[in-house]
Amino acid sequence: MSAKSELRSALRQLCRCIAPESLSHSAGDVMRRVESLPCFGPARRIVLYNALPDELPTASMLEQWSLSKTILLPRVAGEGVMEIVQYHASELATGAYNILEPTGNEIVTDFLDTDVALIPGVAFDRLGNRLGRGKGYYDRFLRSFPGTAIGICPDFRLIDSIPAESHDVAMNYVITPSTTISIR
Repeated sequence: MSAKSELRSALRQLCRCIAPESLSHSAGDVMRRVESLPCFGPARRIVLYNALPDELPTASMLEQWSLSKTILLPRVAGEGVMEIVQYHASELATGAYNILEPTGNEIVTDFLDTDVALIPGVAFDRLGNRLGRGKGYYDRFLRSFPGTAIGICPDFRLIDSIPAESHDVAMNYVITPSTTISIR
């Protein structure tokens, strides 16, 4: 078993002990920290995600930020392929991995420097390294994303070190309920 697989397994065990209410409370703190970043105000478009049960919930971010910004959500379009699609509340359906995904046709491929992407992760470290679920969807997306990548997670998922590989893309910021780390 690889070091990343062992880390994922250990964090899955730890996550089973965390109450969903705790994640919801943490999400509010993270949302306020994201809004205080200098890149957030001028951002016209925000790449967000609909959370899995063990991730920080993003429903309140989606609801609030969609009032003033264009929200983009990922959609799995095949094995290893993720599209970024404009969010419309009436155009969501359960997709891959039982995640609500956009069903519309407004696929976005031209990202601007002012765009911001909030990225989920199993864990992050203080150097901006991200431990994902092992499929590489977000790493492939981030390679061509010129905007600001912000990893968000609960405090217990900020760990000392994540083994980084050449295909891994580091975050510009990592934000937990109690910490904002600026990497680059």
